[in-house]
Amino acid sequence: MKKTTYLILLLFTAIFLQAQDQKPKLYNPDADARLEISNAVKQAKIDDKHVLLQVGGNW
Repeated sequence: MKKTTYLILLLFTAIFLQAQDQKPKLYNPDADARLEISNAVKQAKIDDKHVLLQVGGNW
C-alpha cells in the first residue's frame, strides 16, 4: 500500500512540475508598449472610440 501511495505521489509531482515548465508566453517581451499605446490612441481618435489597456507580464 505504501509503495502505491508513493508511486502515485511521485507521478503527480512529475506531472505538476512538467506543467509548470510549459507555460505559454502571453505577452510579447519585445513589444514596445509606448509605441503600441500611441498608435492605439491615434486610431481611437480617428474612429472616435476609447482605448482600453490590459497590462500584464510573463512572470
